[in-house]
Amino acid sequence: MNLTGRTLECVTNDIRAFCPVPESDAKDDKAINRTVLKVNLDPKTYRESVEERKIVVVGINPSTAIEGQSDRTITVVSRCMKALGYTELIMLNLFTYRQTDLQKVKVKKDDMTENLGKTKFDSEENKELLKDADVIIAWGIDSSFFEEKKLAYKEILKSVSEDRIWCVEKNGKGPVHPRVWTYNKECKLVQYHNSL
Repeated sequence: MNLTGRTLECVTNDIRAFCPVPESDAKDDKAINRTVLKVNLDPKTYRESVEERKIVVVGINPSTAIEGQSDRTITVVSRCMKALGYTELIMLNLFTYRQTDLQKVKVKKDDMTENLGKTKFDSEENKELLKDADVIIAWGIDSSFFEEKKLAYKEILKSVSEDRIWCVEKNGKGPVHPRVWTYNKECKLVQYHNSL
């Protein structure tokens, strides 16, 4: 499906009522890392009766969402992807470290004594998750983590063709992080052009 030019005003009031129930390897609030999170965007439909359409959204690091409990980012992303017609959302990140403060992620990255838990985009598991999926880059416009973004994008391209990779632009800037996505014309999907 070509998402170019679609805006997030496609999120209707009905879809705004959708409350995602994530599946994740982070089982409780004590989890330090989260490798992957999945959301069934079409929970009332029998899987055999609908064409499965998978979207992988790639961010910087996980926030607070865990097994069975969403957070603002996952809720916004889930509603947008549901409105665009996807049946499954998979959230991956450059790092697995659960943290709401990007400055703390940067500090942890620079502290060589601690492991930030880099996601291995070249892993067999991630290759399988990316297979037959569209991708939205949502790691934000912050210039941090240049090398990690470059490596992740290279690895994504091994499984997904460039014409199936998008990002959300807001007021002409992108890829913006989901925390600034709004359900209106200001946010539109564009082909992701790697400027790394």
